[in-house]
Amino acid sequence: MAPFSKKLVFESDTNDMEEHTSIAGLLNINSRFHVYDTREAADEARQAGKAVPEAAMGKECHLLAWFAPDNGGVVLHRVFPADAIEVFYHHRRESAEQMVLYLHARKLDGSSEVKSVEKFAVAQQ
Repeated sequence: MAPFSKKLVFESDTNDMEEHTSIAGLLNINSRFHVYDTREAADEARQAGKAVPEAAMGKECHLLAWFAPDNGGVVLHRVFPADAIEVFYHHRRESAEQMVLYLHARKLDGSSEVKSVEKFAVAQQ
């Protein structure tokens, strides 16, 4: 398994987040985006063309994020138009030591989907 690291930094005064993801030191992705209060507000932002464009390894996507209503977690939603796929990354802090990522990828036409749950140790500052 390749070494994987993810760093999320949230700025509470602006609801902006910075994300850094590294996979085996070969792929590094840095993003800065706004976290909307609700999924509905994020959907309105997408309709208004406010999704954040990202690109890595020849793939392009559009990112929006919102606070999950059930547990205070954050959902990142990426749509990959060329592949007609959307991916939901629901990050939730389980404890001071553990973060859980609920991953849900599906074809936009609903023909197939994949779900996964990954647990990560939280780096102590």
